[in-house]
Amino acid sequence: HHEEGVDLLPSNIDLAGIELRLMSAMSRETILRQVLEPLRKQYDHILIDCSPSLSMLNLNALSAADNVIIPVQPQYLSAKGLVDLLNTITQVRNKINPRLKTEGIVLTMVDNRTNLAKEIGSLVRNTYGKHINIFSTEIPMSVRAAEASAAGVSIHSYDPKGKVAEAYRNLTKEVLSRERQRQKAKSACI
Repeated sequence: HHEEGVDLLPSNIDLAGIELRLMSAMSRETILRQVLEPLRKQYDHILIDCSPSLSMLNLNALSAADNVIIPVQPQYLSAKGLVDLLNTITQVRNKINPRLKTEGIVLTMVDNRTNLAKEIGSLVRNTYGKHINIFSTEIPMSVRAAEASAAGVSIHSYDPKGKVAEAYRNLTKEVLSRERQRQKAKSACI
């Protein structure tokens, strides 16, 4: 249990070996879902942070998730990899987890001083914005975020009044607002 009011289950080096063991496991895509299912009622939200790869671990995370928020750095390779990830999400939704929804794309590590960041941000919005929510909040590039990570603390503890902490607060508000709208629409249908 963390002093900021959340429970954390951090990864460690042993997780690297799990990938190999999952390859020969029965129902390998749903093991994390099976583990998390009994815990769902204990938490308002369970967040699963994944590495930027299309691994068996990430497939398990998508299988266990209700919603996905896709962070995209405004760089060419990140934007290009988005196509593969969206295809994987569609396949997971069709074959393993029909309740999986794409909550949206958030641009992260954004340095709006560069033309490349502006161009890739516009490309993502223009290419995907008609079909997928693009959060209006962007997470800015900041040395303070890297320092917080190196110190092993959250950005909210390390630099609570900084631009990255403020951006994460705004993103949280956006996500919760969308959730409230969904709940309101759901109860109006009942």
